[in-house]
Amino acid sequence: MAARRGRLLGKRDRRSAGSIADASSCGCSLPLLGVPMTAPSTAEDKHVTGAASRERMDGAGRAPAEGKGPLVPPIINGRYRVVETLGTGSLGTVYLCEELATSKRVALKVFERAFGRDEEFSARLRQQVRRAAALKESYPQVLAVFECDRTPNGSPYVATEYLQGRTLKEIIRRGGPLEIRRALRLACQVAEGLDAIHKAGFVHMDVRPENVIVTSVGDEEVAKLKGFEVAGLRETVLIGHMTRAGAIPSHPEYATPEQIDGDQVTPRTDIYAFGVLLYEMLSGRAPFSASSADGVLAKHLQETPPALGSFQREIPSVVESRIKQALDKEPEKRQ
Repeated sequence: MAARRGRLLGKRDRRSAGSIADASSCGCSLPLLGVPMTAPSTAEDKHVTGAASRERMDGAGRAPAEGKGPLVPPIINGRYRVVETLGTGSLGTVYLCEELATSKRVALKVFERAFGRDEEFSARLRQQVRRAAALKESYPQVLAVFECDRTPNGSPYVATEYLQGRTLKEIIRRGGPLEIRRALRLACQVAEGLDAIHKAGFVHMDVRPENVIVTSVGDEEVAKLKGFEVAGLRETVLIGHMTRAGAIPSHPEYATPEQIDGDQVTPRTDIYAFGVLLYEMLSGRAPFSASSADGVLAKHLQETPPALGSFQREIPSVVESRIKQALDKEPEKRQ
């Protein structure tokens, strides 16, 4: 496979997610023109929603872990009191914290101390957090980001809103394909979040089910897009799809052709990833699978995914057609 992997070039492109198509029935941009989005939730939907509200997750979408992690003191910078550890990964630890001045609960993503000594990483993190924080007042479909700073030992951290819910990935893993109207309702909200990011002149670059948190507001499900607060850091450390230049994407199922080839990313990169996301919501599986990461990447570059009708016969042809357009190998043809 003659693909140059690993380097994302995050240059701006003012084309928004509205390029996918206009679905005015829900007020957002989606590849679903003409599909009604306002049908009431089914009993099954309400059951899953209730389960989501009972199961606590953090802003990063990981299940809570017992105890407190080793990176931080009980009180951080005189501002946050650590309540518990929510999850730990290769980059650091996510804590549930209480903001002392307001008693508000937040998720604190604390990176390993070594990243605090990386000036390029720190500068990019501060820049991206400023961008993400600017969206929080006007765009509720994007996870609210409050600030970034350092702990007393020099570990960078990002404070975000704390959500109780489940990732879209977990919902699909446990329940299989989503009922069509439920999938479109949630996808509409994700598209609105992408529109906000694109209209601000940026690209998300990491749209996948793990980065969509589904919560409950009354009887309604609400989808929030996360991960934008760390977009653009892939050139320095392992975050999202890519590692350093020349490495294999860490999430090959959600890589895009231009990311695999190391080409410039634009909002149309997010359109492809959004098509992958919606395909998985409706089928219960990612469009491409293989026995190796290289095999998955080759399929992104060369093959067409199985027809959605083979998973759900009720899927309208216009939905399948729009998803197919979003998954076009050539960015200029995606709509």
